[in-house]
Amino acid sequence: MGMFDYVQCNYPLPGTTPELFDEYQTKCLGCEMKTVTITEDGCLVGYEEFENYTGTVEFYGSTIVASCPSGMYTRNGEDNESATFMATFVDGKLTNIEQTGYERKPALSSKEMPNIHDFESELSELEEGDSFVGKKLFLLWGGQDITEGYYVEVVYETDQELCLKGSDNHANPAIDRLQLLHRFQIGNLLFKDFDEAKARQDYREQKIKKAKEEYEKKLAEKIGV
Repeated sequence: MGMFDYVQCNYPLPGTTPELFDEYQTKCLGCEMKTVTITEDGCLVGYEEFENYTGTVEFYGSTIVASCPSGMYTRNGEDNESATFMATFVDGKLTNIEQTGYERKPALSSKEMPNIHDFESELSELEEGDSFVGKKLFLLWGGQDITEGYYVEVVYETDQELCLKGSDNHANPAIDRLQLLHRFQIGNLLFKDFDEAKARQDYREQKIKKAKEEYEKKLAEKIGV
């Protein structure tokens, strides 16, 4: 997702402006998680480095409060609305503002959001409290793609973390650097071997597929399809 800044716009916005938006986000300024305000008379204030800004600022907002592989969720099941605006400033003064995008779709409540990670760690034969120094294990570090995993050796451990080093020769030298992994990630990222990691991946894909089907079914019932 990356860093961004917040935009509060007190200036009248054109187009469709969902009332649920309290503030917007932008990546056009310093991306330091600061808040800039466009005042009612079109001045850019609250972010000292940009109060005399000349250029464009794209800012956007959405009613989405949560998402997972099954779909998008809003706070109480209101429609998923998203809007984007482009503002032009000269010496910190607004000269033009327009809506460049708007979309509205039905959504489910965040209270209905499934947890696809439930019980995944139970598929592993490894236990958080075990000792692993000197053991060769399979690390699924790069993402959910099993082909991104590789074998590592545990070279040091504490009560909370494991220190890992690539155990095979790799084309990518970064894999052979020491890496730290928290013990609670055992069973989600660290496995006994490739087969155990593959079983976890297959299990997760089945849960995602089922969650998507449930999401689409509930959404269809909501909109009367």
